[in-house]
Amino acid sequence: MRIISFILLIFSLWSFSSKADSLSELWERYSSLSESNLQAKIQEDCPGHIVSYSDSFTYNWKYRSSTYELHYTEQQTLSKSIYSLALYSKDISKDISKEKFYSGVAGFHYTAEQIADWVNSVLNGFSQVNYDENRFINTLIKDNVIIFNDGKFIPSLKIKHVLGAAPGKKSTLAANLLHERLHVFWDNDANFKQHYLSRWNKMTSKEQEDIKKEFKNYNQDNINQIIEEWAINEAQKGNFNIE
Repeated sequence: MRIISFILLIFSLWSFSSKADSLSELWERYSSLSESNLQAKIQEDCPGHIVSYSDSFTYNWKYRSSTYELHYTEQQTLSKSIYSLALYSKDISKDISKEKFYSGVAGFHYTAEQIADWVNSVLNGFSQVNYDENRFINTLIKDNVIIFNDGKFIPSLKIKHVLGAAPGKKSTLAANLLHERLHVFWDNDANFKQHYLSRWNKMTSKEQEDIKKEFKNYNQDNINQIIEEWAINEAQKGNFNIE
C-alpha cells in the first residue's frame, strides 16, 4: 500500500495555477491510493461520514447542521487519526504514549477553527502525519470543512464543530456520540456552561483535586479542559436533553 505524505500532498498544490481547483484535483488524484473504511453519507443537514447507515447519524440534535460527524466502527482508526491534533491542542501531555492513546481514546471534539490551525501547523513542521491522520485531513478538505484561502487553511462558513466517536472497550457508540455532542453544547450554550462552572466554583479545593485525579490521562496543566470533561460527564449522567 502506497502511503502519500499529507505534507507533500499539500505543498504540491502550489504547482497548480488555481488553488481552488487544486484541492479538488489533489483529492481525486490521491484519495484512491489510501484504502478507507469511511463511506460517504453527506447531507445538507447532517454533514459528515459514517461506516454504515444508522439512525444516530441523522439524529436531529440541536447543533447537528453545523457539526461534522465521523462515525467509526474501529476505535483505533479514530484514535490514530487525531494523536497529533490532541498534542497540538494540549489535550494530552507528551508523557502519554501513542500506544496508550491509541488503545484508550474512542471519541473527540474540536472546533473547525482548531482543526484548521492544526493543519496549518503541520504544514509549518509541527509534526509528521501518519496514514490515518492523512486520511482524516483529506476527508475534511474534500468535504469543505476546512478550505484553502490566501495561503492557509481556514474553517468553512457552515461547519463550526467536528466530532468523532467509535465503540469503546466499555462504552457504546451511542454513549460516546452523546459525550462528544455535549462538548458542542459546552462551546455554544452559555447557560449550560455557566451551570457547571458555578458548581465547580462552589467546590472545596480538595473536591476539585479529587476530580482532577479522575482525569489523570488528561493534561493536568489544562484545568479548563478538566473542568469541561467533568461537566460533560455530569451532564451525561443526568440525561441532559440535547434536542
